[in-house]
Amino acid sequence: MLDQLTEPAREVALVVGSDGPVSRIVCRRLAAEGVTTAVAGPSAQRTALYGKALADERIRALPYQVDPGEWDSIDQLVTDVVADLGRLDVLVNLTAATPRSDTAAEWSRVLNVNLAGAYRLGRAAARAMAGAGRPGRIVVLTPGERPDGEGGPAAGVSAAGVASLVADWARLVPSPRITVNAVTPEPAADPDSVASAILLLLRTDARSVTGQSVTVPGPDVLR
Repeated sequence: MLDQLTEPAREVALVVGSDGPVSRIVCRRLAAEGVTTAVAGPSAQRTALYGKALADERIRALPYQVDPGEWDSIDQLVTDVVADLGRLDVLVNLTAATPRSDTAAEWSRVLNVNLAGAYRLGRAAARAMAGAGRPGRIVVLTPGERPDGEGGPAAGVSAAGVASLVADWARLVPSPRITVNAVTPEPAADPDSVASAILLLLRTDARSVTGQSVTVPGPDVLR
Protein backbone atom coordinates (compact mmCIF):
# COMPACT_ATOMS: atom_id res chain seq x y z
CA MET A 1 0.00 0.00 0.00
CA LEU A 2 1.63 3.24 -1.18
CA ASP A 3 5.02 1.52 -1.39
CA GLN A 4 3.70 -0.99 1.13
CA LEU A 5 2.08 0.95 3.91
CA THR A 6 2.17 -1.94 6.32
CA GLU A 7 2.72 -5.34 4.81
CA PRO A 8 2.02 -7.05 1.47
CA ALA A 9 -1.50 -8.31 2.15
CA ARG A 10 -5.06 -7.21 1.59
CA GLU A 11 -5.13 -4.26 3.95
CA VAL A 12 -8.33 -2.58 5.10
CA ALA A 13 -8.82 1.18 5.38
CA LEU A 14 -11.71 2.95 7.09
CA VAL A 15 -12.49 6.41 5.69
CA VAL A 16 -14.96 8.30 7.86
CA GLY A 17 -16.97 11.46 7.53
CA SER A 18 -17.01 12.72 3.96
CA ASP A 19 -17.90 11.84 0.39
CA GLY A 20 -16.17 14.91 -1.02
CA PRO A 21 -13.16 15.22 -3.30
CA VAL A 22 -10.53 14.49 -0.63
CA SER A 23 -12.27 11.26 0.33
CA ARG A 24 -12.65 10.20 -3.31
CA ILE A 25 -8.98 10.81 -4.08
CA VAL A 26 -7.88 8.89 -0.99
CA CYS A 27 -10.18 5.97 -1.79
CA ARG A 28 -9.00 5.83 -5.40
CA ARG A 29 -5.33 5.80 -4.41
CA LEU A 30 -5.87 3.16 -1.76
CA ALA A 31 -7.81 0.99 -4.20
CA ALA A 32 -4.99 1.33 -6.73
CA GLU A 33 -2.73 -0.24 -4.11
CA GLY A 34 -5.10 -3.15 -3.56
CA VAL A 35 -6.61 -1.88 -0.33
CA THR A 36 -10.19 -2.73 0.64
CA THR A 37 -11.99 0.37 1.85
CA ALA A 38 -14.87 0.94 4.22
CA VAL A 39 -16.59 4.33 4.06
CA ALA A 40 -18.73 5.66 6.89
CA GLY A 41 -20.93 8.69 7.46
CA PRO A 42 -23.95 9.83 9.47
CA SER A 43 -26.46 9.31 6.65
CA ALA A 44 -27.03 5.67 5.72
CA GLN A 45 -28.59 6.63 2.38
CA ARG A 46 -25.87 9.09 1.37
CA THR A 47 -23.10 6.70 2.41
CA ALA A 48 -24.70 3.87 0.46
CA LEU A 49 -24.86 6.09 -2.63
CA TYR A 50 -21.22 7.01 -2.12
CA GLY A 51 -20.26 3.34 -1.87
CA LYS A 52 -22.17 2.67 -5.10
CA ALA A 53 -20.43 5.57 -6.85
CA LEU A 54 -17.07 4.15 -5.85
CA ALA A 55 -18.15 0.67 -6.94
CA ASP A 56 -19.00 2.13 -10.35
CA GLU A 57 -15.31 3.08 -10.52
CA ARG A 58 -14.43 -0.53 -9.63
CA ILE A 59 -13.41 0.51 -6.14
CA ARG A 60 -14.54 -1.90 -3.44
CA ALA A 61 -15.92 0.30 -0.66
CA LEU A 62 -18.36 -1.08 1.88
CA PRO A 63 -20.71 1.59 3.32
CA TYR A 64 -21.43 1.97 7.03
CA GLN A 65 -23.49 4.41 9.06
CA VAL A 66 -21.98 6.11 12.10
CA ASP A 67 -22.97 8.96 14.38
CA PRO A 68 -19.60 10.75 14.90
CA GLY A 69 -20.80 12.27 18.15
CA GLU A 70 -22.02 9.04 19.78
CA TRP A 71 -19.36 6.84 21.34
CA ASP A 72 -21.40 3.64 21.18
CA SER A 73 -21.99 4.18 17.47
CA ILE A 74 -18.28 4.77 16.91
CA ASP A 75 -17.28 1.62 18.80
CA GLN A 76 -19.85 -0.40 16.86
CA LEU A 77 -18.51 0.92 13.55
CA VAL A 78 -15.00 -0.35 14.23
CA THR A 79 -16.35 -3.66 15.53
CA ASP A 80 -18.47 -4.13 12.39
CA VAL A 81 -15.63 -3.26 10.00
CA VAL A 82 -13.28 -5.76 11.63
CA ALA A 83 -16.01 -8.41 11.72
CA ASP A 84 -16.93 -7.91 8.06
CA LEU A 85 -13.46 -7.39 6.57
CA GLY A 86 -11.25 -9.29 9.00
CA ARG A 87 -8.87 -6.51 9.99
CA LEU A 88 -8.24 -2.77 10.15
CA ASP A 89 -4.95 -1.21 9.09
CA VAL A 90 -5.77 2.42 8.30
CA LEU A 91 -8.12 5.04 9.69
CA VAL A 92 -8.66 8.30 7.81
CA ASN A 93 -11.01 10.51 9.80
CA LEU A 94 -12.35 13.33 7.62
CA THR A 95 -15.13 14.32 10.02
CA ALA A 96 -14.97 18.08 10.54
CA ALA A 97 -18.09 19.72 11.91
CA THR A 98 -18.58 23.50 11.83
CA PRO A 99 -21.21 25.42 13.80
CA ARG A 100 -24.46 26.31 12.10
CA SER A 101 -25.11 29.10 14.58
CA ASP A 102 -23.36 30.86 17.46
CA THR A 103 -25.09 29.02 20.27
CA ALA A 104 -23.97 26.93 23.22
CA ALA A 105 -25.65 23.87 21.72
CA GLU A 106 -23.75 24.24 18.45
CA TRP A 107 -20.42 24.74 20.23
CA SER A 108 -21.08 21.57 22.22
CA ARG A 109 -22.00 19.63 19.09
CA VAL A 110 -18.94 20.76 17.15
CA LEU A 111 -16.46 20.05 19.93
CA ASN A 112 -18.13 16.72 20.68
CA VAL A 113 -17.75 15.57 17.06
CA ASN A 114 -14.36 17.10 16.30
CA LEU A 115 -12.60 16.31 19.58
CA ALA A 116 -14.43 13.72 21.67
CA GLY A 117 -15.60 11.77 18.62
CA ALA A 118 -12.16 11.89 17.01
CA TYR A 119 -10.61 10.60 20.23
CA ARG A 120 -13.07 7.75 20.56
CA LEU A 121 -12.74 6.72 16.92
CA GLY A 122 -8.95 6.80 17.05
CA ARG A 123 -8.88 4.84 20.28
CA ALA A 124 -11.21 2.15 18.95
CA ALA A 125 -9.21 1.85 15.71
CA ALA A 126 -5.85 1.74 17.54
CA ARG A 127 -7.07 -1.04 19.80
CA ALA A 128 -8.23 -3.07 16.80
CA MET A 129 -4.88 -2.54 15.07
CA ALA A 130 -2.82 -3.36 18.15
CA GLY A 131 -4.89 -6.43 18.91
CA ALA A 132 -4.00 -7.85 15.49
CA GLY A 133 -0.29 -7.22 16.06
CA ARG A 134 0.17 -5.36 12.77
CA PRO A 135 1.32 -1.81 11.98
CA GLY A 136 -1.37 0.82 11.63
CA ARG A 137 -1.86 4.39 10.49
CA ILE A 138 -4.33 6.95 11.81
CA VAL A 139 -4.76 10.34 10.13
CA VAL A 140 -7.25 12.97 11.28
CA LEU A 141 -8.32 15.93 9.18
CA THR A 142 -8.60 18.99 11.41
CA PRO A 143 -11.53 21.36 10.87
CA GLY A 144 -10.00 24.43 9.29
CA GLU A 145 -11.67 27.75 8.59
CA ARG A 146 -13.66 27.84 5.34
CA PRO A 147 -12.77 30.29 2.55
CA ASP A 148 -15.88 32.34 3.39
CA GLY A 149 -14.53 32.86 6.89
CA GLU A 150 -17.21 30.73 8.52
CA GLY A 151 -16.33 28.20 11.13
CA GLY A 152 -14.86 30.89 13.33
CA PRO A 153 -13.54 30.26 16.82
CA ALA A 154 -15.09 26.80 17.10
CA ALA A 155 -13.10 25.62 14.07
CA GLY A 156 -9.91 27.13 15.50
CA VAL A 157 -10.45 25.58 18.91
CA SER A 158 -11.18 22.22 17.28
CA ALA A 159 -8.04 22.40 15.14
CA ALA A 160 -5.86 23.23 18.14
CA GLY A 161 -7.51 20.49 20.14
CA VAL A 162 -6.92 17.87 17.46
CA ALA A 163 -3.26 18.88 17.17
CA SER A 164 -2.87 18.43 20.92
CA LEU A 165 -4.82 15.19 20.78
CA VAL A 166 -2.60 13.53 18.17
CA ALA A 167 0.54 14.62 20.03
CA ASP A 168 -0.76 12.89 23.17
CA TRP A 169 -2.02 9.89 21.21
CA ALA A 170 1.43 9.27 19.76
CA ARG A 171 2.64 8.54 23.27
CA LEU A 172 -0.42 6.60 24.42
CA VAL A 173 -1.35 4.29 21.52
CA PRO A 174 -1.12 0.64 22.57
CA SER A 175 1.59 -0.22 20.01
CA PRO A 176 4.71 1.64 18.81
CA ARG A 177 3.92 0.40 15.30
CA ILE A 178 0.81 2.60 15.10
CA THR A 179 1.26 6.21 14.02
CA VAL A 180 -1.20 9.04 14.66
CA ASN A 181 -1.04 12.33 12.75
CA ALA A 182 -3.23 15.23 11.68
CA VAL A 183 -3.60 17.18 8.44
CA THR A 184 -4.79 20.79 8.61
CA PRO A 185 -5.95 22.39 5.34
CA GLU A 186 -5.82 26.16 5.14
CA PRO A 187 -8.76 27.98 3.49
CA ALA A 188 -9.25 26.94 -0.16
CA ALA A 189 -6.46 24.35 0.03
CA ASP A 190 -6.40 22.16 -3.07
CA PRO A 191 -8.14 18.80 -2.42
CA ASP A 192 -5.41 16.95 -4.32
CA SER A 193 -2.80 18.49 -2.03
CA VAL A 194 -4.81 17.63 1.08
CA ALA A 195 -5.26 14.04 -0.08
CA SER A 196 -1.56 13.78 -0.96
CA ALA A 197 -0.61 14.91 2.55
CA ILE A 198 -2.88 12.25 4.04
CA LEU A 199 -1.51 9.56 1.74
CA LEU A 200 2.07 10.55 2.49
CA LEU A 201 1.46 9.85 6.18
CA LEU A 202 0.16 6.37 5.29
CA ARG A 203 3.39 5.26 3.68
CA THR A 204 5.78 2.73 5.20
CA ASP A 205 8.64 5.22 5.06
CA ALA A 206 6.57 7.58 7.25
CA ARG A 207 6.58 5.04 10.10
CA SER A 208 8.70 7.31 12.31
CA VAL A 209 6.38 10.30 11.79
CA THR A 210 3.82 10.40 14.58
CA GLY A 211 2.17 12.99 16.77
CA GLN A 212 2.53 15.63 14.05
CA SER A 213 0.11 18.11 12.49
CA VAL A 214 0.83 18.84 8.83
CA THR A 215 -0.52 22.08 7.35
CA VAL A 216 -1.59 22.17 3.71
CA PRO A 217 -1.33 25.81 2.53
CA GLY A 218 -4.01 27.59 0.60
CA PRO A 219 -3.54 29.34 -2.76
CA ASP A 220 -2.57 32.69 -1.23
CA VAL A 221 0.47 31.12 0.46
CA LEU A 222 1.55 29.34 -2.72
CA ARG A 223 1.66 32.46 -4.88
